[in-house]
Amino acid sequence: MLRSGKTEPVAHSVLGKRINQIQINWAGLLVW
Repeated sequence: MLRSGKTEPVAHSVLGKRINQIQINWAGLLVW
C-alpha cells in the first residue's frame, strides 16, 4: 500500500488514499 503511487498512476494513488481513509474509518468504528 505504501509503494502505491510510485508504480501506479495518479488516479490509482488517489483511489488508494480514499480506500485507506475508509479502512481507517472502519478501524475506528471497530475500535469504538
